[in-house]
Amino acid sequence: MTRASTGIPGLDDTIDGLRIGDNVVWQVDSVADFQAVAAPFVARARADGRRLVYLSFGVRPPLLEDLDDVEVHVLDPSVGFERFAIATHELLAAIGPLGFYVVDPLTDLHRAWHSDLMVLNFFKATCPYLFELDTIAYFPLLRNRHSYATVAGIRETTQVLLDLHRIDDALYVHPLKVWQRHSPTMFFPHRLAGGQALSITSSAATTQLFSSLARRVEPPDVWQRTVEDAWNALDSDAADPDAAGSDAAREAARQTLLGVLVGGRGRMAELCRRELRLVDLLAVASRLIGTGRIGGKALGGLLARAILEQAGPDPASGLGPGGFAGRLEPHDSFFIGSDVFVGFLVANGWWRDWTAHRQDD
Repeated sequence: MTRASTGIPGLDDTIDGLRIGDNVVWQVDSVADFQAVAAPFVARARADGRRLVYLSFGVRPPLLEDLDDVEVHVLDPSVGFERFAIATHELLAAIGPLGFYVVDPLTDLHRAWHSDLMVLNFFKATCPYLFELDTIAYFPLLRNRHSYATVAGIRETTQVLLDLHRIDDALYVHPLKVWQRHSPTMFFPHRLAGGQALSITSSAATTQLFSSLARRVEPPDVWQRTVEDAWNALDSDAADPDAAGSDAAREAARQTLLGVLVGGRGRMAELCRRELRLVDLLAVASRLIGTGRIGGKALGGLLARAILEQAGPDPASGLGPGGFAGRLEPHDSFFIGSDVFVGFLVANGWWRDWTAHRQDD
């Protein structure tokens, strides 16, 4: 059987049903709206005897209220993109073909990676593999939380992209992409009501619908927001060092930047956690090309410099009060984030070849 159902008869009629291999991305305003369309999909798949799988990122309570006959797998994105993506692919391979998936919001990956690019890279690396495994997967994407480039990349990769809006307590679905299917009214907005999808074809009704939607402004990049928040924490601490919470905010910002630029594991990470100040990390972030971790040699140089600058006086070497502080030449290095290389691999379709090569080593 090559077809399946959304669980909403009217929506099946609108998009000519689902096909085995479809990745279905729902762009939504809230998780509750996604739950309203995921529940009938799961109920119909359960009734049809499908293998149901829920992939959680461990950030929020389960999206599905009824987990009977649903395999639940919790994946940890905080381990970093590469380990997370490999673990996901290994899990998909172990589950095998013909699984029906519901996945936590892709937007939740921001919390661990602070990079919109890596959200896109994860989807572009995973979506084709799910297609090869003859699965159907539901992915929610929170609206106004991703850049135009990320949404465009997801649209290019997925088989089905549906825009879901709630207006005056009514749900409207607007198909934006439905791969290899077409009908005269497929790409019109539809109102979901009682299992039906009522096409809105008149220009007056369509104008009224879309005038109810706020004009979208591209949100600031998640990495830019992270860096700006760190600068704000540093500035607030400098303006009022005794302010309640200023130290905590500065330390939280430092730990966030350490996690992105250095990583959270290993001896080098421990040294960086001990020696690098927030201002040091912000200096790196301001000269970072792309996003992600910087290289080991560059990190070693920064760490050595930080240790010297914070060293005390050494009479044996002739260093008086202040040690090396102010004696080192300023550096003007730029840094290339690891996400740039990962994006290069994914964009060229080499991600699985790369991971297989790494595992062989």
